[in-house]
Formats: sequence, C-alpha cells, structure tokens
Amino acid sequence: MNAMHGDVSHPSPAEDPLLGEPYPDENCCFATLCDLENWFAGYEDDLAEEGYEISVYTVPRENVRWGKQQALFRREDRYPVRTFPMR
Repeated sequence: MNAMHGDVSHPSPAEDPLLGEPYPDENCCFATLCDLENWFAGYEDDLAEEGYEISVYTVPRENVRWGKQQALFRREDRYPVRTFPMR
C-alpha cells in the first residue's frame, strides 16, 4: 500500500516521528471513519475491487500509539465491533 499510496501527505508509520516502525503484532488504524475516508480518498473503488473492507474495533485508549495522522494498536488489544465494505 505504501508503495502506491505513500507520499508526503500519506507517510508510513515508520516515517511518522511520533510512531516509528510498527511492531510485528501491530495494525495501523484511524481514530475516526472520517480520518480513514480522507486518507483513502480516490482509492475506495480500487480497494473495494481488491476485497478490502473497513473493520471497526474498540481499543483501550492507553493501548494505542498515536501518530500525527495514523495510529497503531496491538491485535490482542482489539475488540471487534463491525465490518463493512469500502463502498
């Protein structure tokens, strides 16, 4: 994803000075659906065609590493809420 979508306004977590390299057990996330939609604006159809979905989780706030635009959480700390299509 970063090879196709990464740029100055879409840095990888490793390029975010507040995050650094994600740990192997971490996933990237956004605080809100609006943040996710802004990040992937213009790519929704392509992602949907490839089978991507949006997964919503509850994660204890203290278990999230917050970056400037994205955040990271450990998979073991997530509580699934729902999943729905990109479009």
